[in-house]
Amino acid sequence: MLAITNTFTVFAANNKKKNNGFKKLGKKVQKQRQGDVDRIKDKLTDIAKDETERVKEVFQEHKKLFEKAKPVKKVGKKSIDFYEK
Repeated sequence: MLAITNTFTVFAANNKKKNNGFKKLGKKVQKQRQGDVDRIKDKLTDIAKDETERVKEVFQEHKKLFEKAKPVKKVGKKSIDFYEK
C-alpha cells in the first residue's frame, strides 16, 4: 500500500500549466490516500501486538506444561544395616 502512495507518474507535456494541474491532482490524491495508509498501519500494529501477546500466553502455557510433567523424586534416607539380626 505504501508503494501506491509514493508512485509518481510523469506526463510528458510542453505546457507547464497543464503539468501544474497534474501535480495538484497528485498531491490531492496522495492526501486522500494518506488516511487510508495510516488506518492500515494502525491495524497492522494492533495485529502485531495481539500476536505478540498470544505468543507470550502460549509460551507460558507451554512452560507450565513442562513444569508439571517433571516428576518430583522424593529421595528419603534409608538406613542400611550391614549386620543381620
